[in-house]
Amino acid sequence: MDSLFVEEVAASLVREFLSRKGLKKTCVTMDQERPRSDLSINSRNNLRKVLHLEFLYKENKAKENPLKTNLELITRYFLDHFENPPNNFTQETPIPALSIPKKNNKLTSRCSETMLVNIYDLADEDSGRRTSLSETSKARHDNLDGDLLGNFVSSKRPPHKSKPMQVIPGESPAVAPAWEKMDKLLSSESSLDTKRVGEKIRSKSGLIVRGMMAGPIASSPQDSVRRRSLKRSPALSSRTQAPDSESRKVPELSAHAPACPTTQDGLASSPGSPSRSPLGGSARMTQERLERTFKRQESQPLPLRKNKLPVPNKADGELGVLQLEDVEDELTREEVILSPVPTMLKLQIVSKPMDLSVAKDIKTLLFGSSFCCFNEEWKLQSFSFSDKASLKYGIVQNKGGPCGVLAAVQGCVLQKLLFEGDSKADGVRQLQPSNARRTHCLALAIADMVWRAGGRERAVITLASGTQHFSPTGKYKADGVLETLTLHSLTCYEELVTFLQQSIHQFEAGPYGCILLTLSAILSRSTELVRQDFDVPTSHLIGAHGYCTQELVNLLLTGKAVSNVFNDVVELDSGNGNITLLKGIAARSDIGFLSLFEHYNVCQVGCFLKTPKFPIWVVCSESHFSVLFSLQLELLRDWRAERLFDLYYYDGLANQQEQIRLTVDTTQTVPEDKDNDLIPPLELCIRTRWKGASVNWNGSEPIL
Repeated sequence: MDSLFVEEVAASLVREFLSRKGLKKTCVTMDQERPRSDLSINSRNNLRKVLHLEFLYKENKAKENPLKTNLELITRYFLDHFENPPNNFTQETPIPALSIPKKNNKLTSRCSETMLVNIYDLADEDSGRRTSLSETSKARHDNLDGDLLGNFVSSKRPPHKSKPMQVIPGESPAVAPAWEKMDKLLSSESSLDTKRVGEKIRSKSGLIVRGMMAGPIASSPQDSVRRRSLKRSPALSSRTQAPDSESRKVPELSAHAPACPTTQDGLASSPGSPSRSPLGGSARMTQERLERTFKRQESQPLPLRKNKLPVPNKADGELGVLQLEDVEDELTREEVILSPVPTMLKLQIVSKPMDLSVAKDIKTLLFGSSFCCFNEEWKLQSFSFSDKASLKYGIVQNKGGPCGVLAAVQGCVLQKLLFEGDSKADGVRQLQPSNARRTHCLALAIADMVWRAGGRERAVITLASGTQHFSPTGKYKADGVLETLTLHSLTCYEELVTFLQQSIHQFEAGPYGCILLTLSAILSRSTELVRQDFDVPTSHLIGAHGYCTQELVNLLLTGKAVSNVFNDVVELDSGNGNITLLKGIAARSDIGFLSLFEHYNVCQVGCFLKTPKFPIWVVCSESHFSVLFSLQLELLRDWRAERLFDLYYYDGLANQQEQIRLTVDTTQTVPEDKDNDLIPPLELCIRTRWKGASVNWNGSEPIL
């Protein structure tokens, strides 16, 4: 098992515990001191599957007072199945054995440890061959590494591991793909069957813990070779052993032991171990067959297998405790990690805390004064997604105020979700993304926005540190946000994406996600250039009541905080030979913009925003920003597609319960009636792009 993967799983356990217990500040601090990586597990269900805790989870769910975290499930399991340790318990204390009748000591000690590996070790069926702690095998105990939750035993020597076996031609049956095995493992039917079998056998055999069976592995040397040959990866195929040394590495249990039945996955499964292998497929044993196996093993004592290292001859003849050797973890890594481990490059990041001068400059740019602060609507707003089945792509707005930022981010998320990567096939299906998929698109969207603001040369990401970096003095009013931020500068887009994927939880879960993105865009552009973008240097990005100005929306959509929505620059003669430059949109934008103000001839939206690269528009109507989009990329490429088409509307503040689909027909002209107050403002915005088009709400209530 890759130590990096184990470390990430353990860290994910701790994060899940902190999150479920409401320890947000502690969780933020942990993410700062130990950032997440691509191997981090951010879903409780995925974490439960990786650790094979499905059965414990179902059992816990049926209890009157169920536990809330996977870490507590693991802790209770050990407390329930092992004696409580004394006060002087140390890491050198061996794991206590289960209370099992002394009738079958050899099988008992093996069974105890095998069950632990079944639940918490990610190795496959060969991990069941790990030996237990017993009175007659203390030397073997010294080799046991304390890998069961980390700290139960202290290892004085490196783990004793066997080397890979030589592949025997013609002996390896076809192996099913790893994902098929995982599907079989994770199926609820299999879990229920395992539970039923465990409940039937537990009272008689005394060898089952919570429905998990762990009996002796009985197989011939040929079966052992076959199992190991199936585990070999191409990278390890060159490390084969000479035939004359193979006899010392095959775990020979008994020449008279019954052959293991072969499962439909093609892997040999031992009679005592259904449900043990996470990837190999397991045969379900009936109670009678298990008991017959135990009786046969008792009547025919198993010889002690030779150790890997040369031992005195007298040890070969001793019939002590059954010993088996650990299988090298590298042999099972391919099946445990279904996707290749990404190369963890050291990111080139320059980080520094926010200081008082930068904080003053930012507040002046945002509010016009360093005495102003973010209101609660901004502080509590992040980019969390809707839990409605038909609106899983939508970002939810809690209260009014930062709607311009949310709409701009929503448009960029839809761009990633619908038209980029592997999402081009079926747009309708992409509107119901998985949690991981939409979070990934959010990270990509934020990366694009700040990278564009930085001139595609640099980006600055602001993250909360939970620690106050400076004390407010002079003309500055603290708000508890800017004083705790850390600025991370990057100059490589790929590293920017990686860094955001590791820290995306601060933007999605918050609580300052909306503020963090706004400040990241400003600092990526630089406060000096943002001021130069304004038509009037005293303009600011957040207006009255916490509303976003057009400058802030333009900064997020185009990378420049210009004050207008027309194309290019307009020269305005102000008299006396003075010319005022009014800055507009310099190039075709990825995401478009439509405004109700254009319907009232207050402004003019240029074609750079009306006809963007992707059929997605931020809509400004009644001092509120929302999103209009199409699933057809041809809508902007083929004029024939504009005859009759569908547009989808999303408003994160409207507590929308279902998808709103509008059908726009440009072949039927609707007479213009500016005095009719019953025409939905959204239709008026649509007609600024498709003049005179009729709009059908398809059963949805028109928004007036």
